[in-house]
Amino acid sequence: YDYTTVWVNLKDVNDNQPKFMQDRYTSSVWEGNSRGTYVTQILATDADQADNGYITYRIISGNTNDAFVLDPPNTGIVKTNFILDREIQATYRLEIEAVDSGTLPLSSVCTLRIQIIDINDNAPFFPRYPLMEIKEGTEPGTFVLQVTANDRDLSPVLNYDFAPDGNPDNAFSIDRYSGRIAVAKVLDYEYTPQYRLVVQASDEEHVQTTEIVVNLQDENDNPPTFSQQSYQVALPENTEPLYSVITVEASDRDDGD
Repeated sequence: YDYTTVWVNLKDVNDNQPKFMQDRYTSSVWEGNSRGTYVTQILATDADQADNGYITYRIISGNTNDAFVLDPPNTGIVKTNFILDREIQATYRLEIEAVDSGTLPLSSVCTLRIQIIDINDNAPFFPRYPLMEIKEGTEPGTFVLQVTANDRDLSPVLNYDFAPDGNPDNAFSIDRYSGRIAVAKVLDYEYTPQYRLVVQASDEEHVQTTEIVVNLQDENDNPPTFSQQSYQVALPENTEPLYSVITVEASDRDDGD
């Protein structure tokens, strides 16, 4: 008898599906970044060889408006596809499929959650405020109105103040944190019947203004005054009854009755 060596080469078949390093990925990206910004990289491996182990990736769900791309598709690198806006959509949950290149392809799926990080890209804005009316002589410190601005950014810190020349005679005060407006001094209708206040809100990046109109209501706080302090008239004797002697005039600074 004799011996010989027989080499048996096994031919690979596509019997292993791609396997992700983890089933769930999380990442984040700043809103406002340019198209093509790197977000993260996901990775799968395949125990098969050649085409049976060559993996490409594709997003199969959750990619609203095609916000993200895999570029190149065989690397698992995720990039932005346009400028993202957190105020439009704050989070994305993508399902990504890894597919091998076998004759009968095998695949597996992972999820990628992407959080969009907020930047201060929105200015505050005010609602419209009605005409305000207060009585003249109202005591200083009396509450008039609270202004509140809105900001679409996440957790904005807003400060309030009067715009330059927006508080005539410094007649009112405003709390910089709450926006509460109060009377700062005794107001006189006969001196200024109307105030046009310009209030501004700032988020440290943007400033927005609004106008508040305050009308004073007249109070009966002024006595009549004569046109002169004393009058002197000479009458002849034997003047008949109901004879017109003199006309005196008085005026009152208050309005109406």
